[in-house]
Amino acid sequence: MDHHLKISNKIHNERVKENRDVSQRLIDVTCFLGKHELSFRGHNEASGSANRGNYMDLLSFLAKYDDTLKNYFIDSTTFRGLFYVISERTADALFKVVCDIISSVEYSSKLVAQSYDGAAVMAGYLGGLQAKVKEKFKHAIFVHCIAHRLNLVLSRSMDNIKDCKVFFSTLSGLSSFFSKSSKRTRPLDIHVQKRFPKVVPSTNHPSHKCVS
Repeated sequence: MDHHLKISNKIHNERVKENRDVSQRLIDVTCFLGKHELSFRGHNEASGSANRGNYMDLLSFLAKYDDTLKNYFIDSTTFRGLFYVISERTADALFKVVCDIISSVEYSSKLVAQSYDGAAVMAGYLGGLQAKVKEKFKHAIFVHCIAHRLNLVLSRSMDNIKDCKVFFSTLSGLSSFFSKSSKRTRPLDIHVQKRFPKVVPSTNHPSHKCVS
């Protein structure tokens, strides 16, 4: 028994060391992108995409020269990919999707956290997705998405700065001005060959797509 215990402890310690090494690389990449003010996500992060975003592409590049990272990507089942819910988006429907995914990867006992934006269907304390998940997975603590919180703070702060408020109002006005008339969009198609994105009000700043 002692021999088997030693072997089990050795395997466990090696796995812990490997996970810490990988985590350090993920943190380093995150700090690098943050330091240089580079975006993380791409428009299409699928494995066959030519541009998966700075974060995924930089990790893939490092994995070519780093056996630890390379082996982790080959063997790891921690990251299960992205799941798009394109049908019913009620809390019950989303909860079923979450349960199906958790069940398929056999992580029921390992789910310790969940994070969403502040939409009622996601973060509602009574009938929201987080409440339903917490009821079934007792250790799944809900954390309001930090990036979303930061976006809300910045957008509300800019509303109190006259120059910023005028700037974003102008962007929103330009988008509305050109998008509501085919006659106005024609010069854009001819001379700029690109149109303004449609402004859709949300809990984030309504003109963020115009800026990007």
